[in-house]
Amino acid sequence: MAPRSTESAHRSLGKGEDLGRILTLCERRTLSKNLTLSYNNVIYQIKTKRSAYTMRQAHVEVRERHTGELTIEYKQRPLEYTIYQEQEQQQGKVIEAKLLQPAAARAAARPKQECGPVPSNPWRRFYFSKNSLQAKERRGELCILRK
Repeated sequence: MAPRSTESAHRSLGKGEDLGRILTLCERRTLSKNLTLSYNNVIYQIKTKRSAYTMRQAHVEVRERHTGELTIEYKQRPLEYTIYQEQEQQQGKVIEAKLLQPAAARAAARPKQECGPVPSNPWRRFYFSKNSLQAKERRGELCILRK
């Protein structure tokens, strides 16, 4: 099908427009007091030559390209960063109402963990004095019926 007009409606990019920066996923984060932020379960720490207190609570943009490359920007300037810590534990996830019942059934089917002190705990090796009722009961000299 032929276009109605042969004139091109595309406009050229301006000097300040960077297509690579525009076509990225962008999320805002706030830096903590030790200049860290969390993105996709990874904690990143900002490296700066300035005093750390000047960047505390600063609002930064985390930009992710389609290749997975990350850039962290403050006032449209990229910042250097390092991976501070990868979170090992899985965070809680939101489950739809339809899937809630099967998820609860799977959780109930798991074996329950035994709580209480481990067998090597010192209170398990505690012995009462020779004449106490508990010591006689342990030795089998006395039988106490309990409810």
